[in-house]
Amino acid sequence: MSVTTTLDADRYLYLVVIEDDTSVSEVLSAYEALIGNPGFSPDMHAVWDLSRLDLKQWPVQEFRNLVRELRSFTRQRGTRYKAALVTSRPVDFQLLRIYLSILKLLGSDIRLRLFRQREEAYDWIAPK
Repeated sequence: MSVTTTLDADRYLYLVVIEDDTSVSEVLSAYEALIGNPGFSPDMHAVWDLSRLDLKQWPVQEFRNLVRELRSFTRQRGTRYKAALVTSRPVDFQLLRIYLSILKLLGSDIRLRLFRQREEAYDWIAPK
């Protein structure tokens, strides 16, 4: 599988790293497995590292399916957590920035931010 998930109890978060050859169904399967993990809690913070993923390679319809499914998971989890998206690819950063702007316009309550480096995301989620 091209998705790696790690629970970090010290920071009270989980890290998801997605590789370039990952399909939407693999991402959803990994997320379902995470939610079923005994160490997972619905209010855990999240860092999604998409730096190795080329978002332009995903068909638009698959991306829409992913967004719809993740909204369903979000309803189950609530909004008591922070979620960070990390990408070092300039084009993907801009695409995700547009997506986050649309989410805010739609009234999303999730505390979601975009970063270019994983350490910046960690600092936002759990300042030292």
